[in-house]
Amino acid sequence: MGAIQLFSTREVPPDRRLDYWNQCARTTFPGMTVDAETPFEAELARWQVGGLVLARPRSRGSRVCRTASPRADEQIVVHLQRRGMVCQRHRGEQVLRPGDLSICTTAAPLELTTQDHEMLVVQAPRAALEQRLPDLDDHFGRTVAGRLPAVRLLHDFVLSLWREGDAGAGDPDWEATVADVLFDLVALALRTSAPAPAPDDLQQLRRLVDARLGDPELRGAALAAELGVSPRWVQHLFASAGTTPGGYILERRLLRAAELLGGPAGRSVTALAFDLGFNDSAYFSRRFRRRFGVSPVAWRAGHRVATSP
Repeated sequence: MGAIQLFSTREVPPDRRLDYWNQCARTTFPGMTVDAETPFEAELARWQVGGLVLARPRSRGSRVCRTASPRADEQIVVHLQRRGMVCQRHRGEQVLRPGDLSICTTAAPLELTTQDHEMLVVQAPRAALEQRLPDLDDHFGRTVAGRLPAVRLLHDFVLSLWREGDAGAGDPDWEATVADVLFDLVALALRTSAPAPAPDDLQQLRRLVDARLGDPELRGAALAAELGVSPRWVQHLFASAGTTPGGYILERRLLRAAELLGGPAGRSVTALAFDLGFNDSAYFSRRFRRRFGVSPVAWRAGHRVATSP
């Protein structure tokens, strides 16, 4: 696909248009199928710039589905809504209006319900974008508003490629530069639109930690699985509070230990450590001393003296 290729249902008999369009869709994006009422009308321009596949579909209303590909073959797909509106289902449900951006992964299923619309699509290997955006997984399946300056800049750049046409196709330097600029602009648009953690999100995370302090397997990944979010998002939430998942969990365990040790005599220090999720009582004692300046035994003894009549 070095040169721009153009496809249209215009010259295809109405009863064969959908089959023809499905063939075009599958050869452009493997695993894709299209369903629509007849008579169906659509146009597609597509071309390849190095490792990028660019497509510009225009069509009447349809339902587009794409099955998940193996993780080893994962690509990212950038959608820029040019005209019309699309309902997208990809790790949730989103609505794309003119100008909006979304990014998807071929490792998860995709469904698009379209009206009369036009879209700019870019497919590329995951690795190149992930180098610029380590929290890439957090951005899949969400809509980024087209009114944001960084999204408009990306939109204008992709449109400029189509206006220039394939004049530079085949020149490795030109193709590499185009790919670098595109990845930089996508990363910029996603970074500048990343939602700030909501106070409720952080509070929910804190409550979950407190409820599971006794679980020795409690880590950032376990919290992410419990909340149905990515580990990166959990890290992002804790970073907004100036800490890390492991650091926060340890601090809550130590504070709870100090509270229990300062109360009525009960369980031994070792038993208390295991109750709070520590697998090693010696490690617990070292961390406790580092945090409070005394051993757990001395802390308990000091509180007994302080509360004695």
